[in-house]
Amino acid sequence: GQSLPVTSPLEVEDEPAPTLAGVMTCVSTVNIRNGIGTLSPQLYAGNTPCVLRKENTPTIYEIKRDNAGNEWGRIGWNEWSAINFNGTTFLD
Repeated sequence: GQSLPVTSPLEVEDEPAPTLAGVMTCVSTVNIRNGIGTLSPQLYAGNTPCVLRKENTPTIYEIKRDNAGNEWGRIGWNEWSAINFNGTTFLD
């Protein structure tokens, strides 16, 4: 008879690590949010809004587009910043 191949039990894998997109330079002050899009809440440190300021150089771990086609970069765990939004470039 035929022997069936040995298979391992189903393994649940973590989401693969995103590819490092590189370092970008902030060209205009931009808010840091907990997701892509302006409907995602802005992050705060106490009462102070979290922002990237001109000349900051965040590492971009992942890039996604929102439904309007705007580009967003993940700069940390649940930390996102607009790269290009409505024709304005924030990170270059």
